[in-house]
Amino acid sequence: YEYNSKTKEQSLIFFKDKLGKILDKIYVAYTGDKILGFAIYSPEGLTATHKLFQIGIIKEVQGQGIGEILLKESIDLYVKNMKKLGIDVYTIYLTTSSDNPAGQNLYHKLGFVEVGRMKDTFMGRGNVEVVMTKFFDDRKYPTGIWNEDNKE
Repeated sequence: YEYNSKTKEQSLIFFKDKLGKILDKIYVAYTGDKILGFAIYSPEGLTATHKLFQIGIIKEVQGQGIGEILLKESIDLYVKNMKKLGIDVYTIYLTTSSDNPAGQNLYHKLGFVEVGRMKDTFMGRGNVEVVMTKFFDDRKYPTGIWNEDNKE
């Protein structure tokens, strides 16, 4: 990422907040004392659904496979960490811009599938985000949990 001073200040506030949360996990790719990238995951309530909140790789090493290694290893570590805490993992989802085909290809390669699209939600009007999900089992939605009359 390239930061302007405002983005850098906002990022520092954001990361300090994330670091203070018990269940949010940040994984960092580095060499020596240089950070190459990061991935942030968090659970979504009690649903066994988790979010890859953000991933970033510095520009000078993009396209060298760092993102793929970081994603593979961080997903494995995140799932293991959640299970150690007794937290179920059914799925990890993410959103990526529709104009980021390189990211979408990487996510597909690692087992994510497109499950939908959201418009005008993140960066402003005209933005389209692709919602992608990696499933860890094939459980079915338990009908009737919100309305007893709909139970099978």
